[in-house]
Amino acid sequence: MSGGVVEEQYQDLKPWQKAENWVSIVILGFMVALPVISVVSRWVTGNAIASANVWVQTLNLWLTFAGGALAARASAHLALSTGNILKVDGTAKDILEGFTSAVATAITGMLAIASVLYIKSEMGSPTELPGGIPQWLTQVPMALGFLIMALVGWIFSLQKHLYSEGNLKPERIVGQTGQVYLRIPPNASGKGKITVSIQDRSEQFEASTPTDYDKELPTGCEVRITRMIAPGSFEVEAV
Repeated sequence: MSGGVVEEQYQDLKPWQKAENWVSIVILGFMVALPVISVVSRWVTGNAIASANVWVQTLNLWLTFAGGALAARASAHLALSTGNILKVDGTAKDILEGFTSAVATAITGMLAIASVLYIKSEMGSPTELPGGIPQWLTQVPMALGFLIMALVGWIFSLQKHLYSEGNLKPERIVGQTGQVYLRIPPNASGKGKITVSIQDRSEQFEASTPTDYDKELPTGCEVRITRMIAPGSFEVEAV
């Protein structure tokens, strides 16, 4: 498999990462279960679940923003992985990803603010979903999703800025050890991510294995950085 979140190995995820994934799983489960239960109820009792379709639409909204937040967390969001998609590297990749990340951060930041203002305006509305839940409450995930995407984009842009200013010197981590954040395929067949301590802070970098290295490096695995392929991208092996 390739790409961000699906490459994480569940058993090695941190508790908060497992919680994020389970939120998405539960939402998707309810989206699938509600129509099925409604159909069975209609067949058995002659009455379907009231407003099941309204709840499915609401859950779909929640799942959309939960997925966007998860993709941003794994740097698999379109704006954060443009360089990989277009197969560019080096300076061109840094410039392209820096620009798209800045634009995405600005847009999602404005959408987060607009979402908060919209929810605030809806709080006085008497409209409720079946079960007595205020409609404005069901729209909170929209603001949270935009906010998380904006924050991740801002951090990504800041990291790129530190590279360009020379404040962050990624070449210093060669020879150090780190931890796999997103699994790294064997034989240089794909890229994952590692978390490394550099200049008194924790940073994430792209990482791949050597072409003759036939072992997959799972999430949580301790690795040694053997060389820098490009600024922000390294070759690693298990410790």
